[in-house]
Amino acid sequence: MARNKVHAAGGPEEVELAFYEAMNRADADALMRCWADEDDIVCIHPGGPRLVGAGAIRASFEQIFSHAGPIRASIHKVRRVHTLTTAVHSVIERVQ
Repeated sequence: MARNKVHAAGGPEEVELAFYEAMNRADADALMRCWADEDDIVCIHPGGPRLVGAGAIRASFEQIFSHAGPIRASIHKVRRVHTLTTAVHSVIERVQ
C-alpha cells in the first residue's frame, strides 16, 4: 500500500520546509511523509550510525522527540543541485 507523501504534491523546497516544520512540531508522521517510499532510504544523525529504512529512521526520530520534544532547527549555507530526476540539498543545521 502506497503511503501518502508530501513530496508527491510539492517540489524539493516544499518537502524541505515540511520536514523542518514537522521537526518543529515533533510530528514523526508528518516528518516521515517527507521521505521517499523506498526500502533503502538513509539517515545519519550527527555523531550517529547510518540508519537504513523507514522503520529505523522513524524510530530514531520518535526517540529524539520523546527526549527532546520539538526540535527548533534553522538551516544555513544551503547548496542545492537539481536535475530532472534528483534533488540534493546540502545544509548546515543550527539546532536550538
